[in-house]
Order: sequence, then C-alpha cells, then structure tokens
Amino acid sequence: MPVSSEFWQDCSRRYFQSRRDYNNCIWNDHRGWFAQQSLNFRDRDYVDQIISLEKVLLACITHETVAEDEIAWAMQSVKSLVDESLRRPGEYLQFFLDTARWAISDLYYLLLSYYRYHHRDNMPDALNFGLLGAEMLSLLKSNYTRQQDIQHFLNYKRSIDRFFLQVSFGSGCKLNDQALKTICENPQEEGIVAPIVLRRLIDKSRMYKARMKKDYEFLREYCSERRGKQYRYDFIIRTMTKKISENAITYDIYKNFHCVRENFIEWKKDFDRKGLEEFGPAFFCYREQTEFLYKCSRMLEFIYLRTQQYDRLQELRGRVIYVLEREMSGFQV
Repeated sequence: MPVSSEFWQDCSRRYFQSRRDYNNCIWNDHRGWFAQQSLNFRDRDYVDQIISLEKVLLACITHETVAEDEIAWAMQSVKSLVDESLRRPGEYLQFFLDTARWAISDLYYLLLSYYRYHHRDNMPDALNFGLLGAEMLSLLKSNYTRQQDIQHFLNYKRSIDRFFLQVSFGSGCKLNDQALKTICENPQEEGIVAPIVLRRLIDKSRMYKARMKKDYEFLREYCSERRGKQYRYDFIIRTMTKKISENAITYDIYKNFHCVRENFIEWKKDFDRKGLEEFGPAFFCYREQTEFLYKCSRMLEFIYLRTQQYDRLQELRGRVIYVLEREMSGFQV
C-alpha cells in the first residue's frame, strides 16, 4: 500500500524533532558522562544548526522538494562550516566524531557514507572537510536543478498524455498511433514531437531516473539494521543501558534517545514500505518518472518507424524501451 506524502513528511518531522529534544537533554545534563566529551566546543544552538543542515541534505537525497530559501540557508551554512573547520581541523574532527558516536548529529556518517557510495573512493581516516563540503554543495545545487527539470517533465507530460490510452496489461499504457500521426502532420503542432526534443528529454530523464535509483539504493544500505544506521542506533541503546546501570548517564538521556530510535525505525518502515516505485517527490515519484520516460521513448519509436530510421529505432528499442518494459512489468498494479 503506497504511503501518503503527508504521512512520510510527518514521520520525518517527528524524527528530527526527537533529535533536537535529545540534543537539548544532553546539553542540560552538565554533570553526566557526556560532559566529559568535546561537545562543549560548540553550544547547543550550533548543534541544532548541524541537525537542521542534516535534515535538508537528507531531504535532497530522498529527492523531496526543498524550498529555495532552505537551500540558500544550507549552502551558506556549508560554506561557513567548511571555512571554520579548515582553520581548526583537529577540534572539528573530534566534535563531529563525538556527535556522531552518540547520534546527536549524523551529519558526519551521512556525508562520509554518501561520498563513498557514490564515488567508490576509500577516503582517508581524517575527515576531509573541503571534499565533503564540495559534496554537500553539489547535493544542494542538484536538488534545485532537479526541481526545474521535474517541472519541465511535468509540463511536457501534460502535453503528451493525450497520445496514450490506459490498459490493464504490460506497461499500463498504449500509444494511440492515429492521434500522434495527426499531430505529426500538423505544422502548427509538430514541434511538440520533434525528434530532437524527445531525444533530449529521454537522455535527461534517463540520467535523473538512474540517480533516483542510486540514491534509493544508498539509503537502503545507509539505514540498514545489519551494518547501517539502525545497527548503530541499536548498539547505542545497548551501550546506554549499560551506562544507566553504572550511573554514568541519566534516565532522561536514555529515554530521549530511545524516542529518537523509535522515530527512526518508523521512518525506515515507511521508507521500506514505499519502495523504489514510490521513492522521490510525491507528485513525480520513480514510477511516474519511469512511465514518462517510456511514453517519450514510444513516441520517438513511432517517429523513427514513420521516417524509416531503422538503425536508430533498433538502438532505442534495445537501449531504452525493452529495458523499461521489463521493469514496468514488475510494478505493483
């Protein structure tokens, strides 16, 4: 059963709110074990800012729509963070390690995991602030660019939906050859189905679709209970149980982190329930992106047949159409 966008966003909101409550609880406990860590290097508002930055970056990775002012704020925060950390690399490294070790902020693990997954590069143990800063800026910029691309896709989709009929088999849609033929013979509308326009849309759509799939696969690995975020949260909760028995932390700290873990598990359940098909923006998820790409490809196929461009036709079918048909046959009805 698909998960509604509102429910998904509510899970994310609850999760990050519990993270802020946990942060406040730790900073209020000056006598406990946490006071011995390097967290006093910065104040609680700074840590809240780091948590907010992590939230924006995670929204970018999940391909959610992020407001322009949030993107602008995050980009400025990244630049300030990189400038400060490059001046005091040792202190910042310890700060990020301590906040990550107890899941006060997961920014360190998120960025390190994301970079390694996408670049397959074994980075040195020392945190490379400049490199990760560039990765954060790229992630933020790409979200803004993707939103513009999606709007372009949606506008074009509305103009071509009339050429397709809904069917209950195969890909779920069938090209209305006669309707498309009429447009191709109309000088005032033939620009809508110009091959150069379709080829550009197909290339851009394929790149976006591939990025969505790779980001989804990254999140599955990053959040997994075997070696990812849930595994780390489970380890922390066991450690905190021991710390309580040693009277090293207060029950409030344990209770607040327990709430963080429970909200994360709920977020992960909904992420798993959505699956790849429902991944991405609610109004243009992976499934809809795939269907849009398929429709553009079938239109270009029709034009290649009509103009007897058989080499291009065979390439398009083998490289795009047959691949999409196999994938779409596995989509839930």
